[in-house]
Parts: sequence; structure tokens; C-alpha cells
Amino acid sequence: MAASFMRKILLIIILLTSIKTNADGFEVLFSKFSKAKNIAQVDSLLNQEFDNFVIDSEGLNIYRNLDSNFKQMIYGFSIRYKEEGFYEEFKIYIVTDQDNKIVFGKLEEFEYPEKIIQSEIFNIQVNQIEKYLIEHQNIYDLKLEEKNFIEQFETLKLFGFGCSESMDYYPKEAKKMMKLVDRKDYKELAFWLRQISPELQAYGLTGLIELEKEGIKIQPEERKIIEHLKNRNTPINNCSGCLYGLKTPIKELIY
Repeated sequence: MAASFMRKILLIIILLTSIKTNADGFEVLFSKFSKAKNIAQVDSLLNQEFDNFVIDSEGLNIYRNLDSNFKQMIYGFSIRYKEEGFYEEFKIYIVTDQDNKIVFGKLEEFEYPEKIIQSEIFNIQVNQIEKYLIEHQNIYDLKLEEKNFIEQFETLKLFGFGCSESMDYYPKEAKKMMKLVDRKDYKELAFWLRQISPELQAYGLTGLIELEKEGIKIQPEERKIIEHLKNRNTPINNCSGCLYGLKTPIKELIY
């Protein structure tokens, strides 16, 4: 009986130690990344040695130009604990300004496919974000707020119609866009065209093109924005059948 009791105590100690180690991974990474001021420092941290774990499978999931010489980067990586041997998965979302300084960052721990364990936002530079939003308003004639900027850059949407091997998965934005087209809701699709997220812009553009096929003329204001998006030609996160994570320039994707 004493031996059984001791085994239970030992299991509890191991479990508590594991829980503490799990917490340490995210906390250590966040304490480091939240101090990064530019991408060079982020890259350096991704190659740094840590006491309890090592970073494996580091890769740049997306790197693309936005308006006003801002850039968006998303890194995906895993960490492997040295003693325990298990892995945890992470993403880092970064937006930089024209001087390559970080104006928004988010660290996210997740489990495949889309379960978020924990996440924290860091390095919000309000003044630079406000400048970006002013330029955005000048280009798109739409006033957005800091919360819109954060909401649209703290996740990465998927553009596609009929994803997966069976071609029957539609992202929620795709389903909503098709409903807007069915309702001939030009106003809402034009609103999507003016958003910050390149994927939402691509959905808005696709919807307007579908309306045009049905005889609804695209107005000059939206034509001007469409030409801007074509000239910028930002890569869009998209799928094609069972292929996910494709980064196709918007002109190639839609035209």
C-alpha cells in the first residue's frame, strides 16, 4: 500500500513538473519576442539556444508587402523540450513599418489543426498604426480603427472555394461571400474590398467580379481600388484542393 501511495505521489510530481515546463516554453518565448524591435532580432531569437528547449522546424509562412511600405510576416515553428522530448507548436505574427520596425506582434501556441492554446499580443506601436490607418483611409475611403488593424493581422484568413481532397470545404468567408453575391449585396462586397486583410480584399474583389457577370456594373470608386490591388499584387493565402498554404499573387489568383 505504501508503495502504491508513493507511485501516486511520484506521478503527481511528474505531472506538475510537466505543467510547469509547458508554461515555461510560452513564457520564455514571449519574454524574448516581446522585446524585439525589428525582424533581425526576431530572426536572431529563432536561432537562439534556450535552457529547457530547442527551436525546430522554423519557417517563414508568409512574407508580403502591404500598403505604405508596411510588411506582414508570419513564422511557424515548434519547440522540443530537451529532457521530456515532446514538442509544442507556435506561430509569430509580425507587422513592420517602412523602417522595418515592429508595430504589431503576436505569439500564439496552438495544436493542429486550429486549436489555440494561448496567445499574447506585444509591441503595439499606436502612432505608427494610426499613420497606417490614415494612409489606408486615403487609398480606400474607409476609416478604420486600431482594433480593426489588430483583428485583421492577429489571424491569417484562407481564400478558397472547394478546399480539401474532396473539394467540399469552404472557409466561412467564402460561404458568406457567396451569400452576398446571391443577395446582390454590392455595398457589403465593396466594404470587404476596402478592408486591411488581403484575403478579405480578395473575397470582396471576387464577389464584385461575380456581380459584374450578372450585369451589375462596378463603380469608378471600386475600379480605382481594384487597380491599386492589382498593381500591389500581394500574395494571397489560398488553397487549391488538398493543397493549403499557397501564396498566390492576387492577379494570378483571380484574373
